[in-house]
Amino acid sequence: MSKRALARGPSVEDDDSSDDEPVAKKKKQNKQLVAPPEKIGSMRPAAWTQQRLTATPIRKNVWEGELPEPAVDEEAVELHRERLGLRVPAVGRLPCKFWLQGRCHRGQACSFAHVSAGEAAASNAATCPPPIESLSDRGLPRTLGRSMLHLGYREPSPIQAQAWPAALKGHDLLCRAPTGSGKTLAYLLPACAHALAAGTPRGGTGPAALVLVPTRELCMQVLGLCRKLQRPSGVRAEALYGGEPREEQAEAMEGAFHVLVATAGRCTDMLSSGHVSLARVGCLVLDEADQLLTLGFSVQVSQVLSQIRPDRQMLLFSATLSERLETVVGKWFTKPPLRIYADEAVNMNVNGSTAPTEPESLLPSVAADEASGEASGEASGEASGGASLDTEAAAMLSNVPSSVEQRFVLCGQV
Repeated sequence: MSKRALARGPSVEDDDSSDDEPVAKKKKQNKQLVAPPEKIGSMRPAAWTQQRLTATPIRKNVWEGELPEPAVDEEAVELHRERLGLRVPAVGRLPCKFWLQGRCHRGQACSFAHVSAGEAAASNAATCPPPIESLSDRGLPRTLGRSMLHLGYREPSPIQAQAWPAALKGHDLLCRAPTGSGKTLAYLLPACAHALAAGTPRGGTGPAALVLVPTRELCMQVLGLCRKLQRPSGVRAEALYGGEPREEQAEAMEGAFHVLVATAGRCTDMLSSGHVSLARVGCLVLDEADQLLTLGFSVQVSQVLSQIRPDRQMLLFSATLSERLETVVGKWFTKPPLRIYADEAVNMNVNGSTAPTEPESLLPSVAADEASGEASGEASGEASGGASLDTEAAAMLSNVPSSVEQRFVLCGQV
């Protein structure tokens, strides 16, 4: 080798044992293996790593019962639920025969266990806690009792009595309750309790609880109820909905608040422009989920969910949630939810007790859910947006519960 070659050092061509090129190729191949998350519409999902989730943990169980739980009498609990007009089917106790046949399309919303034949299905099944009997229950946070008394309520409604302990203990819920049954407070008070347990919010960090609704009117109604709860509970709320200037709502997102009530369209708009962050959301509520689907907000809901941490708690409430719609919302849950069905045929008496007004429940039984699973599985291909689904949901929305009184006032010409 010449002196000039020694002076400039060995070249790449001269050194056949160089490892730089294989290492570079290996790194390039590793980068190509990790594909970026697919966009949902025009929005890319947030990257939630296990390290990020561990660094910012959330508290789901805000039940304040410090004493050991007493022994539960299952028969007494079922009798109490029957008096309240509630049905809480066992979730994940029986294997799903349609999943074994490869025809179950309900996903996490399926009420049966997705396990192979012979596996124990009940070991991982969540058990719904018994309903509370009064506002003085030892496990309820004090903010719930103070808020109810501040609003003028002396006892919980049937759906509140069952949904509160289940939601406060960190379970995902899928609840169906008629209009006028108190379902707004059934999800709003637990959401406020979770938001307060997340700590004092800082300006611009976003909410700890998100309530997603389909319409502007419902958003304003829930926001007004949140404002009434500010004095007894200390919770602060903001709202995002259409028909108002974006600049004012964007300025409100820079403040510190606990709960955000938003419509799906305006929420995705603010997410796309970076005016709101959902990184702190640990409790997500979907109110009137059937309307979110029938009004065409399925993509927007999926976009919002993609920006929230996957270990969130989700509470889904609706007045008319059919089994075919449950097939669609199954992809929104990250684990099987507890189901709570309130019977609209139960009315409150003058003394506060409850009694069924009809001999038979209006809600289908668990056996009926299994029997109709085949039909829903075959029709699941069109459940994401077919015309028949919209027609069925629209027909269900037109049914007014018997507990709601309607009055028409004919006004004269002014």
